[in-house]
Amino acid sequence: MKRARSRSEPRGEKATLAQLAREGSRRGLRVAAARIAPSRVHEFVSELLGDDIHAARVLSFSSGVVGVLHAAALGVHAIGLGLADAMGLGPESAITPIDRLLSNSHVTVWQWFE
Repeated sequence: MKRARSRSEPRGEKATLAQLAREGSRRGLRVAAARIAPSRVHEFVSELLGDDIHAARVLSFSSGVVGVLHAAALGVHAIGLGLADAMGLGPESAITPIDRLLSNSHVTVWQWFE
């Protein structure tokens, strides 16, 4: 079966990634972005926060960053699903720690920017 050519695809040429993204966004589809390894994110967050924060909290923050990057969304559920996808966890195992991190009243991110 021959593949139908989209309106934005030139005749006789393969579609570029940008053309596929445009076509996908018209249809309500998301094009997957490049993935960043969770270990690299943890390294970066560890270097950024240094010795100012306990190691368990650094791991929690880096898990949150991984979830945001892999979900490309900012809802608690979406971040947890992104983390689950990146780390190979079950959805509930990833959503709960993200929910606890974001609802922790002792976490004051703005103090790091002073």
